[in-house]
Amino acid sequence: MGNNGGKHSFRLPTNLASGDYLLRSKTEALHSATTQGATQFYIGCVQLRITGEGGFCNPKINLPGAYKATDTDIYIPNFYYGFNSATFTAPGGPVATCT
Repeated sequence: MGNNGGKHSFRLPTNLASGDYLLRSKTEALHSATTQGATQFYIGCVQLRITGEGGFCNPKINLPGAYKATDTDIYIPNFYYGFNSATFTAPGGPVATCT
């Protein structure tokens, strides 16, 4: 995002059901992930009202509750000596699909 002027583009599914949604994006600063509970989360949210016809999206996650401070990719005690960005999975649950 830094190389893109702080912007991130995406497309909402065309078959998203009508309703009120909370779109949440986040970035994690992992430089302090060597200490449990010290990973820094930078969160941005926007409320969306979708109108029209559409299906349902699953799976859904609960916020709070989707992750905890002890999760593998939040608490990384060996961050400076063995962190592998190729195997890193951003916390927060699986990507939903809409039908």
